[in-house]
Formats: sequence, C-alpha cells, structure tokens
Amino acid sequence: MKTALLHAPRVRAERAGAKEKAFPMDKRLFMHMARATIARVGGVDAACAAIEAEYGEPVSRGTISKIQNGHLDITFAQVVALQKATGDIAFANFLRRANEHCGAVPAVTHVHTLKEATEAVMAQAEAEQSGDADSQLRAVKETLEAVDIMRDWLAGKAASLKTGTTA
Repeated sequence: MKTALLHAPRVRAERAGAKEKAFPMDKRLFMHMARATIARVGGVDAACAAIEAEYGEPVSRGTISKIQNGHLDITFAQVVALQKATGDIAFANFLRRANEHCGAVPAVTHVHTLKEATEAVMAQAEAEQSGDADSQLRAVKETLEAVDIMRDWLAGKAASLKTGTTA
C-alpha cells in the first residue's frame, strides 16, 4: 500500500497530457494563494466580513480557518469577494495564465470594455470630488486598465480582420 502511495504522483504525471505537465494545477498552490489573500484582507475575521458584505450571507470563522489551513477548498464566490476586498487578483491572473498556456485566448467583448470604462469614469469622478492622493491613484489605475482592455480589443479585431475570421 505504501509503495502505491509513493508512486501515485509519478503515475498521475505519466498519465497527464503535455499541457497538464507544463502548467500543473496544485491544490497546495491554491491553499497558499488562499492563505495569502486571507492575510491580505486582514485575517480570518476580516475575510468573513468581506465575504458577508459581498454576498449578504455570513460565513463562519471555522470555514475560513479550514480554507486557510488547506482542509477545505476555497469557493469561486469567496475568491471573488476577497479579490474585491483586497484588490489582489492573484487567482484571476493564475487562471488567465493557465488558460493562455492551454491555447485558449480570452475574447475581449464590449461588456469588458464597458465594465472597465465605467470603472474608470467612476474613479475619475471620485478623484475630481475628493482630490485626495488615493482617489487620484485609483483613477489613474482604472483609466490605464480601461485603455489596456481597449488596446486588447483593437489587437484582437486587427488580427481577426487579417485572418478573415470574426472575433
């Protein structure tokens, strides 16, 4: 029995395709990412509060503690709530890189452009009203994100026009 357990990772690696070998999805990595995100938001209590504020449903300290210690997987809704609370998009970046590595190209749609442009305009309005440095920096950040998404759309549209595909 012990021999089988020792060889299980090697057997799984041999069965995995080339794409899986090149970009492994490791549960320990997710645990560490979740732990770091919980720490960034301010700890277990702050994570509970952020998730409850986002979805209106309370989450127990025990659940967050289990996630933090790797005994429970973090849900997508919890990741979204914690990302919004911290501004840290490590999970989103990880998923984007995993998809790009597998050959998937994320399509930028008008919805992405509208979302980023709206966030930029709202941040600019906040910066004009308050005038403090944090608001100014947030407005610059949001505006740059909107410009980036529009550049991505333009690049995708230009590539599709060259190849004759519709994107």
